[in-house]
Amino acid sequence: MLMCVQRLQVRNVQSYLIQQVGAEIAKILYDLAIQEEPMRPSWLRFQQLQLQVHINRGLRHIVWIGLRRVALIYRFLHPHLVVQKIKEEAPIWGSQNTAQELHPLIKGEQRFEHLITGASDAYIKRRKADCRSCLWSKRLK
Repeated sequence: MLMCVQRLQVRNVQSYLIQQVGAEIAKILYDLAIQEEPMRPSWLRFQQLQLQVHINRGLRHIVWIGLRRVALIYRFLHPHLVVQKIKEEAPIWGSQNTAQELHPLIKGEQRFEHLITGASDAYIKRRKADCRSCLWSKRLK
């Protein structure tokens, strides 16, 4: 019985608080809605914020330009290392299948073109024509 009375008291307190808080919120919203002149920020503050945005964007742009130039200067002083140069000669043609045969050809200094084992003559002619037409082969003609 005591528990039921406590529950009723808690429910009464809760409903009372909801009514009071709800009425207070409704009054605040109503006052905001009927307000004739909304508060506007000052013209001076608006101009200050516009100037701040403009300066920040400009500074970001200047920083990126500076970084690009520093990178160019660094690459001028420390160019990329040339790891391996390929000879500009006619390629080696082959139809090897094992890794032991292919590895030195692929890693070599001369171009290597792999053909399918047992391919037709038309295929081989077409591959050689394609090889002649590519950019690096134009220098060999």
